[in-house]
Amino acid sequence: MGKVATRIAALRPDLKIECLGYSHYKNPSQRHTIAPNVLVDFCPINQSFEGQIYEKFGSNPTYTSAMAEWKERFEGEISIYSYYRKYAWHSLPILLPHYMQKDVKWYLEQGISGISIYCEPGDWGTYEVNLYTLGKVAQNPDVDVDLLLREFAQGRYGSAWRTALATIGTLEQLARKGCSIPGTSVKSEEWYTEAIARLDFHSGEVATATTIEGAESEALNDLGLMVEFVRRDFEIQRRRAQGASVEERRERAEELVAWLREHLDEGVFLDAKARPALFYKQYGARR
Repeated sequence: MGKVATRIAALRPDLKIECLGYSHYKNPSQRHTIAPNVLVDFCPINQSFEGQIYEKFGSNPTYTSAMAEWKERFEGEISIYSYYRKYAWHSLPILLPHYMQKDVKWYLEQGISGISIYCEPGDWGTYEVNLYTLGKVAQNPDVDVDLLLREFAQGRYGSAWRTALATIGTLEQLARKGCSIPGTSVKSEEWYTEAIARLDFHSGEVATATTIEGAESEALNDLGLMVEFVRRDFEIQRRRAQGASVEERRERAEELVAWLREHLDEGVFLDAKARPALFYKQYGARR
């Protein structure tokens, strides 16, 4: 890396090399110095979304500590390779507009230069809110996220935007805290019962909204699928909280995957993630 950076600096001083602060390289090397014309993309891949990156949830403190070490030992720019859309979520709609803004503001206070996110066309619809919001927040961390979401909903869902906006808000509140994603703990049976009731309400509202004149029915259909996915996930999580057997959890996971496969061409679920083995792991049901 050092030799390449030196050669490039001589030939094209306007360019930077990018490397990842990731996996085994989460912390900076104690033996080698990285040239300042390198851009380090710091990757908090196992961040817990039950709390902000700077809060003491799960592995979050290990990332804030490692990032501080990078700031101390590295003179160049540090950016964030974000995981606000993860393969490990298997297309579950973990929506994070307000959460991302809080993280970004904190990153800016730490002297971080930028932030990025990746996407997949197969489940673009699921994470469109995150992709849209992060682009705006990265440009202006003080932007009014509520206004952004309202404008997004009006553009995407037409005359049914109020219903869609309320549904997105509930998904934002519930999914990251209760879904079967890495870094999120199983909640109580009562928590899931209440959450499922809220999702059932929104499911009915979204279904009704598709009949409103001027509503974007295809977008609403996708939103309805997102709500149903979380509902099904929560139902299995509730059974886990009740002490369901491994066999029962496997059976429920297989039913979930069969449902996902019925909707693979609608832009909200990845084909590669509709496999029972992945969800056996999600629900602690691997033999």
